[in-house]
This record gives sequence, C-alpha cells and structure tokens, in this order.
Amino acid sequence: MRFSRYVCVVLCCTLVAAFGCSGAPEKPKVALVPAAGTVNINGQPGTGVAINFIPAPETPGLGGYAVADETGRFQVKYNDHSSGILAGTYHLTFSKMAQPDGSPIPPGKDAADVGAVEQLPTLAMVNPSKPYVVSIDQPVDSLSFDLKTKGK
Repeated sequence: MRFSRYVCVVLCCTLVAAFGCSGAPEKPKVALVPAAGTVNINGQPGTGVAINFIPAPETPGLGGYAVADETGRFQVKYNDHSSGILAGTYHLTFSKMAQPDGSPIPPGKDAADVGAVEQLPTLAMVNPSKPYVVSIDQPVDSLSFDLKTKGK
C-alpha cells in the first residue's frame, strides 16, 4: 500500500510538471492599427527623435512608441514591440537625446554613459496649451510633425 501511494504521488508530480512546464500561455492577440509618418526639426529630418504615444483616458492599452530613422521616418510600435497601436486617441511627447556637444550617442552606449542632454525645448516635448494629439482608428502612413527649437 505504501509503495502504491508513493507511485501515485510521483506520477501526479510528473504529470503536473509535464503539463505545467510546457511554456507560457500564448498571449492574447490584439488588433493593432499600423501607423507611421515623419518628424522634422526646423525643417530637417528628426533623426533619433523618440515619440511616445500616451493613451487618452478613453483609449485602452498602454500606448506605443516610435524612433525616427535618419530620414525622419518612424513606425509606431506597441508596448510589446509589435508593429502598430490600438485604435484610439493619443497625446504625444517628443524627445531627442544627444551628447552635450550635440553629437549622437555612440553605438553601444546609453544616454547616462555619455551625460546626454535633451535637444528639444520643453514646449516641443509637452505643450499643455497646444498638445500634440492624434486619433488613430485606421491604418495611417502619413502622420507628420514639424518641431521647432528656440529661435528657429
């Protein structure tokens, strides 16, 4: 009797381990809307500008982000790095970090390593009197933002 109880416990533990360790459950699929565009600073491509898409209170999800390439082009990514964003309304913030002399952060380094500073004025990043707001409810490839720095 004692042996059969031992076999039963071992068998149950084996089954739990086999089924419980088969990997994380597949994350639910969400319908993401493709969104892309361009960002310029003083009429020039906004290379390296980071854009945060912060959901308005009525918009589900955690928002998204994008980083402009050397031509100022960007593609919005969801928080899990998938292309696209949930349909909704978003408040945008912009940021461009560079070394104190204005040169780009070297590959393999991060902003803290090189004492990077913000290159955009506060009003270009967040302007409460004229916030950057977009509504995305269908695929869009033509989002366009023209940022200005002081004195330009």
